[in-house]
Amino acid sequence: MIQNSASTMKYLIKDMLDRSLIQNKLLVPVFTPVVLTDVVSEAIEVMRYIASSKNVSIHFKSYLEKDKMYKIDVNRVLQVINNLISNAIKFSVSGKIITVTATSITNLISQEKNS
Repeated sequence: MIQNSASTMKYLIKDMLDRSLIQNKLLVPVFTPVVLTDVVSEAIEVMRYIASSKNVSIHFKSYLEKDKMYKIDVNRVLQVINNLISNAIKFSVSGKIITVTATSITNLISQEKNS
């Protein structure tokens, strides 16, 4: 309980600091070319331990081009992915499966048009 509260407080403080930096135009993104599926896979591997402690599985589906490079701010993208997966784990019932899906906006738009 205390550890969860401390962890939540850490995220809230970091979030407030990030917002302050953004508002004051002091947060400078660092864009690096990376294979996005590798970044997501690494984030999932880190979160698997937390998920397994709650008896939750994480599956990853990618509809991105294999080995395609994207210029992203890796730290910010990891922050978002970790936050989303952490929330999914927190609100999942034991024994459930979380599916993380990577796709492009183009794929989403074409799926919408075909439905």
